[in-house]
Amino acid sequence: MPANDVRRDWFRDYGTGDIINWRKYFDPARVWDGQRPVVTDVHYMRIAEVYLLHTEAAVKSNDEGAARTALKTLVAERVNDASYIDALSGNALLDEILLQSRIELWAEGKSYIL
Repeated sequence: MPANDVRRDWFRDYGTGDIINWRKYFDPARVWDGQRPVVTDVHYMRIAEVYLLHTEAAVKSNDEGAARTALKTLVAERVNDASYIDALSGNALLDEILLQSRIELWAEGKSYIL
């Protein structure tokens, strides 16, 4: 994961070697343990997952242009410069899609599909 990727703020390493998802699911304005029942943190399907499903389907259907466009749209929201995606094709493009899927969907119980 690039150093400038905003998703780095979702996780915290407490020095034990275990990385914990810190802010991935919470409203940033939420006070820890301050709201019962929790009504603001409901996720059914995030738009990022839709983009990732689309990119994987497009690349496996030999529509690399559509895959690059969708992947770049997603990654551009996460890093400052997603232009490297324009040069990807074939297995390199699929590998990047799978990498972004692993980063985006980490700790959501979907690693079996990657």
